[in-house]
Amino acid sequence: MPLKVILLAASSGVPRYFPFIDPAHKTPWIIGLSIAAFVAYGLTLLLEAIAERLSEGASTDVLEGANEMAVSSNQHAEAQQAYSSFCRAYASLAFVIVSGGVLGLLKPELLTFVAGAVLVQYWMTAWALRRPEKGRFDGITAWIRNRLGGYLEFNSSVIFLLGFLILLAPYLLGSGDNVLLTILSLIAFRQMLGEITSIPKTAVKLTKQRASINALVFHDQPRQSKEKPIITILREQFAKAERQAKGHELLADVTGAETATDVAWMDSPRGFINTLTLGPVSEGDGHQPHYYQQQIFVPKARAFLENESFLFRHVERQRLHAPARLARYEQEPFECQLLEYGTGQPVPPQQWKSLYDDLLTDTLGCQPPARLVAAYRKSRLLLHERIDEQLLDRISIAVDADDEERALAALRTKLPVLQQRIGDLPLCIDNQDIKPDTSALATDGSPLLMIWARWSLEPFGATQFGAQDTDRIIELHPRIARQRTDLKAPMYGEDVALAALCRQLETRDTKTQFKAAVADTVPAIVANLETERTALA
Repeated sequence: MPLKVILLAASSGVPRYFPFIDPAHKTPWIIGLSIAAFVAYGLTLLLEAIAERLSEGASTDVLEGANEMAVSSNQHAEAQQAYSSFCRAYASLAFVIVSGGVLGLLKPELLTFVAGAVLVQYWMTAWALRRPEKGRFDGITAWIRNRLGGYLEFNSSVIFLLGFLILLAPYLLGSGDNVLLTILSLIAFRQMLGEITSIPKTAVKLTKQRASINALVFHDQPRQSKEKPIITILREQFAKAERQAKGHELLADVTGAETATDVAWMDSPRGFINTLTLGPVSEGDGHQPHYYQQQIFVPKARAFLENESFLFRHVERQRLHAPARLARYEQEPFECQLLEYGTGQPVPPQQWKSLYDDLLTDTLGCQPPARLVAAYRKSRLLLHERIDEQLLDRISIAVDADDEERALAALRTKLPVLQQRIGDLPLCIDNQDIKPDTSALATDGSPLLMIWARWSLEPFGATQFGAQDTDRIIELHPRIARQRTDLKAPMYGEDVALAALCRQLETRDTKTQFKAAVADTVPAIVANLETERTALA
């Protein structure tokens, strides 16, 4: 409506699609149509508010008549959303029926095309989802399952463009009729397609929430946890037969020869990835059999793999005891990589203890390249930037005693000094997943650190090795300094310990351990700042 009013006002006469307007009375019509546009918009907002209020009241009545106990913490919002979605689906269906009737009166040939196109789309979708065999159309099936909204929008756009050509054809052939009827048909056509697309999306959404909705509505339907869609896809794509076939294909690409070996599921030590073990693989007599590990990253953890790949574009993998990566590929919707896995066994606990100093020295002794540091700081804050007034405000809720209040006030006063001292420390590449359960023993007896997805840059001493290893880090400082060029300037043991305490403070803030932070960590930090510093040798 607003667009047509503007066109009417800008035209020297009266457009063809307003044949009922007398040019002599054009101005009153412009004023009247403008007021009608405002009224229509206001009515839309009013009706939406009324519908929301009614759905809220109806969903509350449903909840009160269903269960005496709370089913979930936000059950009122869940019930209102489900009720609104259910009503919206029926409203969309009613709109499709009414607009279809209008379109049938105005442009019956267009309605016939839309009905036929929707039926073809339905048939193609059902065929893609039900076909048992795998082959060239697997991508379409994955598209429907994983990105239904995009699939429906694509089909809707294709139908709209073809329908637009049907409306345009009479004018190209010189037999065009009333422009206003064509515009009204186009509007009804577009709106109808939008509602046709929204119905299956809403239906699929409600179907996925069926177990939760039943628990909210019915007395005899306890709430049941339902398998997440991404886990269903994971089971389908990495079942035994599928992972065996894909594993053999990967090994053939890597080794250049057909390799028959087992591809076994292995429980991952970290929840953001899933892992498979490929092996044993033998390269002939005299060679110890070795293994490979396939890491599978779910879509929401894809950033972890990107961050790991970014790190090893700047640092050699072997420098950090990371395994060689033999392949990276996408198995929609997952990102995967194939790594060397040595003997296929984690480093034994006793051997881990003997290797600990070497891992500590090599990790802290790896000097981050300047380009890595510059890129990192563009997207993340360093520790001295994260320890700020906002953090102290959060932990202040746990202050009860006078000595806690005095310690926190002292830390606020000394905060600039703390930030400067930590900021002056050299940066190290930290990996919070350097643990025995994420390690592997290489065939030559050296350790492999299999997971680097959660690395970060931290000041010297504030690494995952923690405050309990501060003394050991100081003892190893001479060995570490031989591997780096930026440790030649004087470094103070108190600053190393301060960095570890600040990392502990941040961890306790993250875990909402506010009392431990104000009662233990804050006084320790204040005491450190008041202690005279001693330079390391």
